[in-house]
Amino acid sequence: MGIINYFMTLDVEFKATYQLAQNLLVALQHKNISAYQTLILGENKLISTQMKRSLRTLKKYFPEIRLQKFR
Repeated sequence: MGIINYFMTLDVEFKATYQLAQNLLVALQHKNISAYQTLILGENKLISTQMKRSLRTLKKYFPEIRLQKFR
């Protein structure tokens, strides 16, 4: 992979990861459970490995998060 392609891939990954994080933040701030659930359950192929790991954790603890955060 050429250096330009490498940085273009990083740019796409960063943008997708950042946008997902911001959308999750807004959903939590507005206590919008349907938006939050859609975001964590949606298919996110372009995001970083670290964000994918975080989403797995959020999915695992969704029942507890829903009870505590979305009252």
